[in-house]
Amino acid sequence: MQLLHPTDLSPASERAFATALRLAIALQASLRILHAEPGRHHHGWDGLASVRKTLARWGMIPEGSAPEAVEALGVHVRKVQMGHREPAEAIRDEVEGAGVDLLVLAAHRRSGLERMLQGSVAEEVARHWPTLLLPEDARPFVDPTTGALQLRRVLIPLDPEEDPQLSLEWVIRLLRALGGKGELCLLSVGAATVEPLSLPTLPDWTWTHQRRQGHVVEQILEAAAEADLLVMCTRGHDSLGDHLWGSHTEQVLHGSPCALLSLPFSTTRRRTE
Repeated sequence: MQLLHPTDLSPASERAFATALRLAIALQASLRILHAEPGRHHHGWDGLASVRKTLARWGMIPEGSAPEAVEALGVHVRKVQMGHREPAEAIRDEVEGAGVDLLVLAAHRRSGLERMLQGSVAEEVARHWPTLLLPEDARPFVDPTTGALQLRRVLIPLDPEEDPQLSLEWVIRLLRALGGKGELCLLSVGAATVEPLSLPTLPDWTWTHQRRQGHVVEQILEAAAEADLLVMCTRGHDSLGDHLWGSHTEQVLHGSPCALLSLPFSTTRRRTE
């Protein structure tokens, strides 16, 4: 599996980096770190030595280990320079050129006029490829200091117009790699019925189904108050309202208290195997 972590080395990106690295270890994946142009937000970044420093802090390798110690964990980490490309262009080049399966990046909260004028690289990326988004002030499910996982409740809103089965496969693949135990909560909002699902068995995880009435985005955010991870499918922008105010997934992102895994309907059929 290939992971890509674009970073501008902001504090929010540091939390996203910790999450990307922890996922790479759990999934035995390759991790590409797409770094901003030299001179921008440098903050003392010392290349892949920061990876070894983080792993040593987590107690996964000894202090002062050579680069081979990272490879011994089953993870291949490569740093890629963004250069003078626009962020969205650089991300697209890496995703298509390296066959990236999942992006992990920080998301800055923007809404209303600010969002319309400045846009959001995170939102643009998430419309096209599976992306784990970590809002800048949301609680992470990976402790950056210790590497400990804090994943006990996963919330999966259901769309009555789409088949969520392959989206569930993404969640199961991640949880099988990460381990732990907790609750997988399916959420239905409104009166629409959802076809019965074939729910895979996952040791130490239980399935629940919650039904709510009201505005979709508001109800998802209320339910997410106790969640550690939100998983939502997105169609991208298919109406004028989406272009002006964002899709349901993007509106949820603006207020989400936790990480959000965004899965475009056009790519959920791409297996994570």
